[in-house]
Amino acid sequence: MTTEMVPQGNDIAQVLAGPEGDFLRRAMEGLVRQLMEAEVAARVGAGLHERSEGRTTWRNGYRPRGWETRVGP
Repeated sequence: MTTEMVPQGNDIAQVLAGPEGDFLRRAMEGLVRQLMEAEVAARVGAGLHERSEGRTTWRNGYRPRGWETRVGP
């Protein structure tokens, strides 16, 4: 694979600024949310609002925070 085929940060930023950017942003947000939820569920030993004998810890609260990337928030 050559470097011409790999999208660079500026290329991605241009796509996100275009008409299809909103769809990509929402799709990535959903994917990242699912990945983070799976990681937390694996660490806790139970899903959200789930009771489990194998539970190792508890979820404790929530605080909203932004996620800054190289191509924007």
